[in-house]
Amino acid sequence: MFFKQLLKGIGRLASGETIRQIDTPVPSVGSNYKISLFLKTKDKIPYVVLALLAPGNRQYCVMEVDEFQSLFTAMAEIRSDATRLSQASRVEGE
Repeated sequence: MFFKQLLKGIGRLASGETIRQIDTPVPSVGSNYKISLFLKTKDKIPYVVLALLAPGNRQYCVMEVDEFQSLFTAMAEIRSDATRLSQASRVEGE
């Protein structure tokens, strides 16, 4: 089962049509580092690829749309907590 899913992910990564790509630089890690999101389709089925692109290293995660939605929900929760903590630290520093 694992290898079937792995091969499916590799196949989707290498093929499919890219509908949209958004690159986000991550200068705190390095000047040439970025996180990219790709919305792709294959056989009219949409999926998302999350990529960490760094000099000499590329890591990819291929996700179904519902898996991406779960990740997005988790990211929104972390963003909310991070914003709250950042605001609290500013108030303490004044």
